[in-house]
Amino acid sequence: MNNNEKSSLFSRRTWIVIAIIGIIGLFSLLKSHSSHVLSVIPYLILLLCPLLHIVTHKNHDGHGDGKNRGHNEHSQSKF
Repeated sequence: MNNNEKSSLFSRRTWIVIAIIGIIGLFSLLKSHSSHVLSVIPYLILLLCPLLHIVTHKNHDGHGDGKNRGHNEHSQSKF
């Protein structure tokens, strides 16, 4: 084991085991409670909208007041 593996939180093998256990858990949850899980999907989509809005505006100035309109590199691109 080298220094990189010692300094990491978990080894690669541990993450693979965690992923397999998670997949098995999700499969059993979907199999036994599919009606409950499927009824929550519309709410999850609605909750995902604000999260995506925050993530996509992360590197921008937000909605801003329009001071720099026309002077950024994104407005220079042609469609």
